[in-house]
Amino acid sequence: MPLITFIIPYYNLPLALVKECVDSIIQLPLDREEREIIVVDDGSTLSIEKDLDAAYEGIVYIRQKNGGPGAARNAGIEKATGEYIQFVDGDDRLVADNYACCIDKLRELSPDMLMFNWTYGKARHGECRWEGPVSGAAYMRTKNLRAVVWAYVFRRQLVENIRFTPNIYHEDEEFTARIVLKIKTLFFTSCEAYFYRLRQQSITTTRNDSLHINKRLDNMEMVINNLFKDAERLQGEEKQGMERRVAQLTMDYIFNVARLTRSAAELEKRISNLRKSRLYPLPNKSYTHIYILFRTVTNTRLGRRLLILAVSLLNYKR
Repeated sequence: MPLITFIIPYYNLPLALVKECVDSIIQLPLDREEREIIVVDDGSTLSIEKDLDAAYEGIVYIRQKNGGPGAARNAGIEKATGEYIQFVDGDDRLVADNYACCIDKLRELSPDMLMFNWTYGKARHGECRWEGPVSGAAYMRTKNLRAVVWAYVFRRQLVENIRFTPNIYHEDEEFTARIVLKIKTLFFTSCEAYFYRLRQQSITTTRNDSLHINKRLDNMEMVINNLFKDAERLQGEEKQGMERRVAQLTMDYIFNVARLTRSAAELEKRISNLRKSRLYPLPNKSYTHIYILFRTVTNTRLGRRLLILAVSLLNYKR
């Protein structure tokens, strides 16, 4: 059994970027039998299977009909045989020196999950300082969870029936909350072990039409409702952790409605939907100072209009 299965989903990316991603994995202090690399082509115009076969040995290549990042990651999960799973987007890469600390931790303590940081530029190098172990429920009850699925390496057997919802945005939000809640031994660090590439051609930077915005917001609302239903079935610390996550996502959702639409009417319509789903008003909790302030401001119609004005002014200045 490989120690780690690396799942690389990609769609219509330059070959050079995908190879850079694969190279960052091969540079890690893992023997060939300790790593499994699965590249999932999510319906790209051209296949790069022959190019990868010519450059590397032992890579598993899956080509499927386009279904979005969630469907691609699901395909990788189904094929994975490693003890742990690490997702790496095809246009990103791992920071070899810092990720080596994660590998050492896996070998030393065999935790359920490691959580690390990422960078958009040059990574800071140095000794990784770990905190933990804590359960995933304890972490979610006291801290804001980061949704990006590539910021974790986790035990494969914990996935079980958890899968990404295909063809939606914010699929990470649902997946990470559900899997972290199952974790019994979680260690986390601020070490920057992942490089996230900011590309002007990415979906989030090029799609601003109303249909795209509405789909993003609708998908986010659906994810929040699904997690809220999960929370209703839970008890104790797990319930508290999921409730905090739902409140955090609802706050983000309200802010994004204001930021993306800049429409008071649209914000009021979506607030009404949240109210019907018992997601609004936001719970009267002291999660963070920002949460308390945001809850207070958005609890009134005047406050919500001020939010619209603030984000409109911010966009104008940009």
